[in-house]
Amino acid sequence: MSNDPVEAMFSALPDIGANPVGILAKAALLSRLEGATPGKHTQPWPQSSGPSFLDIFFPGYTPAAYTGNVTGSTGLNDDFWSGFAVAALCQAMYNITSGLRQQLKSGDIDNAVNACNGQISNSAMPLYGLALQQGYPAFTQAYNDCPDKAQALATYSTQLQSNNYLNALAVQYHSQAGLPNFDWLMWHHWVKLSVLGCPTATISSLISVVKNNLAALQVVLPGNVDGVTWLAYNTWMSTGDPNRRRLDWNDIAGAARGGILAQVCTYYPGAYGPSCMNEENSYEFTANSQPGSGYRESGGGGCCFAAGTGVLLADGSERAIETLQPGDQLATTAGPRRLALVAQPFRAGRALYRIDDLPIGVTATHPFLRFPQADQPTLASIDPLQLSARIPGLAVLGIGPLSSGSTLLRIANHSAQPYPVTQVQHLPGSDSADERLYDLLLEPGAEMAGYLVGGNGTYLAVSAEIPDIGAHAEIAPGFFALAQSLYEELHSDIAPLSQANLAPILEHLALTLHSQLLPTALQQARNRPQAALLRSTPAVDIHSATSAFFSLLAQPPGPALRASAEGSSFNWQLNLLTEQLLGSLGESLLAQLALGWREPGDATGDTLAVTLFGISLLNGQAFADSPGPLNLSLGEQHYQLEESGQRPSSAFTRHVDQVLYCPLASSGELAEKLTLTCQDGAGNSLSTQIYLPERLETGWRSCEGLLRDAQGAIAGTCRLDLRLLDRAAIEREQQRQAHWDQAQADAYLHSLVQAVMAELPNQLQAFQAQQAAKAGGKRSDAGH
Repeated sequence: MSNDPVEAMFSALPDIGANPVGILAKAALLSRLEGATPGKHTQPWPQSSGPSFLDIFFPGYTPAAYTGNVTGSTGLNDDFWSGFAVAALCQAMYNITSGLRQQLKSGDIDNAVNACNGQISNSAMPLYGLALQQGYPAFTQAYNDCPDKAQALATYSTQLQSNNYLNALAVQYHSQAGLPNFDWLMWHHWVKLSVLGCPTATISSLISVVKNNLAALQVVLPGNVDGVTWLAYNTWMSTGDPNRRRLDWNDIAGAARGGILAQVCTYYPGAYGPSCMNEENSYEFTANSQPGSGYRESGGGGCCFAAGTGVLLADGSERAIETLQPGDQLATTAGPRRLALVAQPFRAGRALYRIDDLPIGVTATHPFLRFPQADQPTLASIDPLQLSARIPGLAVLGIGPLSSGSTLLRIANHSAQPYPVTQVQHLPGSDSADERLYDLLLEPGAEMAGYLVGGNGTYLAVSAEIPDIGAHAEIAPGFFALAQSLYEELHSDIAPLSQANLAPILEHLALTLHSQLLPTALQQARNRPQAALLRSTPAVDIHSATSAFFSLLAQPPGPALRASAEGSSFNWQLNLLTEQLLGSLGESLLAQLALGWREPGDATGDTLAVTLFGISLLNGQAFADSPGPLNLSLGEQHYQLEESGQRPSSAFTRHVDQVLYCPLASSGELAEKLTLTCQDGAGNSLSTQIYLPERLETGWRSCEGLLRDAQGAIAGTCRLDLRLLDRAAIEREQQRQAHWDQAQADAYLHSLVQAVMAELPNQLQAFQAQQAAKAGGKRSDAGH
């Protein structure tokens, strides 16, 4: 080993895999990001502001080594880091939450995170150099042993350009083994020159000399470390995953998941008890006037078409969608069908799109019918993930992406024809607060019918997107009663509000009901005597129930809803309430129908019972006829799941319902996350990591994960049911499962709906007390 410190510095090279220098530098960047988290949680008036978001999402935060050097080394100031912290947290919320995800602007978030990483890549080399100088012993000792840094730099530069060194590189380069990680080697030379005090411009000039000399030896200097690109080299950032050379939500998910997913309970004056909500900190962080508000949209009313969109009538004529009236006869994929209701929600800032040059303006979630093909989804949407979240019952039909190359269903000369999409264009926005959009609800029939939109002889089949209760036939009657009761109770409070102001209020209500009302109702329904459970339940006539609901939607907003045979108005408030309830409660109520034999869950339980309720594909692929295994891992425990014998799967959904009983660690804490892997019909490997809350405050929670392919693209969703149980509860539900039948399932659902309705007044009282407290706070602020 040489005693020459310059030679030692020249030879010092961190391992490209477990790179201790990269770990130090990336940890400093991450620490700078976390520490820049801005804002505070608000508190109910008249209390002062609550804890900082830094304490909520990164409790016990302590700056890592070199954190204080980040801004000086990179030139990226406080505003940059606080903006990056907000974007990264919102990205984590999109990937971790189940409820808030639907409202986050994932495209804007990802663009912001990508832009921040681009700036870091272009400016972080000096920070890496500092970590190399001070934190890598093989270099640090040699550097400190050089009293004359200018002389050391001159010697280093000479050796780097020497014929001996370059010829040695050429010999290795042309050998059978080659010169692996050539870019890594050369980039570290440039960094070490910088550490020794060489100006950036001088280094770039030296790189050109070395590059030319190597070229004479038929050695190609890698393009990512030449005189133009070397400052943006970021391979050193791949400290955990060699394919992820960046900072993003993956780096903060473990630390922040507790704050992101936590259920928060707040006491409001006049309420019978606390108001509790899952993911409350995340909703607060993205609320109006809070740091993440720019990445969240909460307009509600996700459907519809713009005025001017042509609709084909049964007689072959065309009318603009806004001119149609209930009773008009429309052409549909199932023949002439009477129009029952014209929905007219406000646009509320939502984006509109055009398909090719057709006279169509449509929102991202509206479902189009695809041309029927084997193993292809029935529906297509520009945003299939959001559509599935809004109307969960559609997933069984298959929802694929609507983009260039999609084949939609066109009706011409009374026959079905394929329509290949060439392009989907984003249309300009609108600042009009009164702009309406339109959707058409057809009278229920024996088969699914799509109405036809377009013009100039080309008409595409579409389905309505106004909440399709018919897609949830089992829960429809109880759901109707819940929506109507809520509306009549809340009408006087919400009547004067615009859609933009009402949407977040109703969203908060629906989420609170999911977090608090449903667990209470599950407990009450299970505690009812068995005789009450087995009472007969009325048969469900879904067509009659749907028609009755359409009649309610056709009434103008008012203190009471009364169904009528005709109506030309549209109750957008009831529609918005129904949307929020269906998105928050619909899937969970369906899950309880399938899992009615389950125990409700107890926060003191020592076993985590995990049920994969179902998986839905949204990437245009179907599952194979003989699908591969479903593998689930929770910590060190690994399971292979079996599909449900009671709920048949479809080509696009797999139902499981199997319960896995996973003992908790001795500390009682839940594992950080669980992992699920499967394959689609094309053989693509799909996986999801679902981060778990630190605790289950009510003993029960449902959650949703995003299935992604190997490239990270979203391919579908999976929904889980989590419960804490003790041994006695496990034995009870296993005994009940052995004798469970459809009659008991129907009776249990009836009992559950009754329990929901019985608990509803208490939850509404807490919600109204909360709204009153917020209103008091606003009046107080206005008085100062």
